[in-house]
Amino acid sequence: MAKTLNLQKAALRYMGWCPGAETAAKFLPDKNIPASKFITALTLLAAISLTTYYVSFLAFARINLTSTPSLKARNINPHIGVRNSEPYLIFVVETGIDGGAYNIAIYSGRITQDNEISDLERVRDLGQDYLQSMDLTINEKNECLISFITYYPWIMRMGDLYVISSADGKQWCSPTILARVAGETSYGYVSTASIGNKVYVVYERDHRGGYDTEVLYVVHQDGEGWSTEYQVDFNYSSILDPFIYTDIEGRPNIIGVYYIEHSILSLQVEGMPVVAIRTDGGWSKPFNVTSNDLPLLGRYPKIQYSQLHEGYFLLKESPNWPSGQILELWFSKDLNVWRYLYLATDIWEGDFTVLPSGEIIIVYVQDWMLNVVRSQDGSTWSQPNVISMVLNEDVIYSATSAQTSGSAGVVTLIVTIASLIIIMRRL
Repeated sequence: MAKTLNLQKAALRYMGWCPGAETAAKFLPDKNIPASKFITALTLLAAISLTTYYVSFLAFARINLTSTPSLKARNINPHIGVRNSEPYLIFVVETGIDGGAYNIAIYSGRITQDNEISDLERVRDLGQDYLQSMDLTINEKNECLISFITYYPWIMRMGDLYVISSADGKQWCSPTILARVAGETSYGYVSTASIGNKVYVVYERDHRGGYDTEVLYVVHQDGEGWSTEYQVDFNYSSILDPFIYTDIEGRPNIIGVYYIEHSILSLQVEGMPVVAIRTDGGWSKPFNVTSNDLPLLGRYPKIQYSQLHEGYFLLKESPNWPSGQILELWFSKDLNVWRYLYLATDIWEGDFTVLPSGEIIIVYVQDWMLNVVRSQDGSTWSQPNVISMVLNEDVIYSATSAQTSGSAGVVTLIVTIASLIIIMRRL
């Protein structure tokens, strides 16, 4: 005799403890159904559900019946160098959907004459870990190296110091950790320079969560790997934003900001730039680079020496609370007397480089987008050109797929319930 199944009795037996079970069981047939017939009905229901989901997903994806996700995006933290005599850029792309957190990724590319980004590459995905600081260096072989420090917003803590390199600017190796956070230590700022056959990574370390910092560096030499950690004695208790560059003689120099003023109202820090020079006997005693009557108070000083211009360009930021920062570019023949070249207001961060042709290029962030200005001689500048916003396509694809999947799921649920009612009535 074939086995049979009474769905109503089975439901009450196994689910009778559940509130409303007796009412729900009334919709099930109260008769003995052959097991083979019941299995066939279940198979048919599963086939209807899967087919409905597949067809609905394809339809929504094909004709875009679902609404477009609300995007929020930022292109920030630009750093520019010279590769193959052309401007080469790295920057951070923050892409979010609706009320969700941002996804953070580092991108690279070449800035064209039309002020767009060509050969765009995604260097590294950081997920939801923010980037505290980053810098780029490119050696004579056109090999690229990026140093960066992460920041974990969920625990309000600075992360470790990493470097990541590429021989061609396209394929990037896995990151190497140069310094790990331990105890009350944190890392706040990093800069990188290729000098001869060596790569210097300079960074600030804070032990107490204030402005009492140390300036440290590590060196990579061909065939020898990374050195141990060294400290630069600036003879000051608070040196912020250390930036390494080469001087007219090709020696490593470090410029930092001697912290002298902190405005509680503006929540900004200003300082006086000081420079230490690396000599055979070690690092020189720091000296002030603002001895003329135009003080260069500010933050994040960046210097580049240009043989073609026979002098130093210095870019710095100054507080302009609450609308952002003021970006200024200055020029000096001797690090003594400075001449003002360019100013941009209401920006958040920026960088610059000088091409072998002598052209000066500044990239800065305004309204969460990258802007480019150019000058051949430092006196006449182009109008700011906005680089088209770069979005992390994977984030958009994931959000769109999730939304399409959800819409297809709703249709599938409705069709499955309707099919279930019809099948139950025919059993």
